[in-house]
Amino acid sequence: MEIYYRGSEAFENPYPDHQRDIGSASERRQVDVVQVVGERYGQRQEAFFDEETGLLLALREGLTAEEQRWHMKRCAKEPPVWTTIYGNYQPIHGVLTPHRLVRGSNQLPWAVAIHLRIAYSGNEPDLSEPGQKRGTQCGAL
Repeated sequence: MEIYYRGSEAFENPYPDHQRDIGSASERRQVDVVQVVGERYGQRQEAFFDEETGLLLALREGLTAEEQRWHMKRCAKEPPVWTTIYGNYQPIHGVLTPHRLVRGSNQLPWAVAIHLRIAYSGNEPDLSEPGQKRGTQCGAL
């Protein structure tokens, strides 16, 4: 695995309809960008860390170069790129952990919000029912 620091840039939430799901992660933020390249298959991911808090704000990933060539030949359109936004960080046994994720793609007109219940060290997670929110239309990504 190779890791590269790509510098600082402004990051804007690509899923504005999910602002409530990810809280402050929905605002335009200055981030440090780190690119991770898998040695075996060439997978590439970009991780966006909030400059102010140091927390992981988002992860962007796409197809490998070989998969992109196949996709362009077969589908005649841009290959998909998936973005996951992390929000609602809460401490669990002293570890800040994201409890909400929003994931979508440049190929889909919608994104999915995921609400997590997490426990560490063999403890049981809080099983109370979270507030229900149906998926919303996010428009073209």
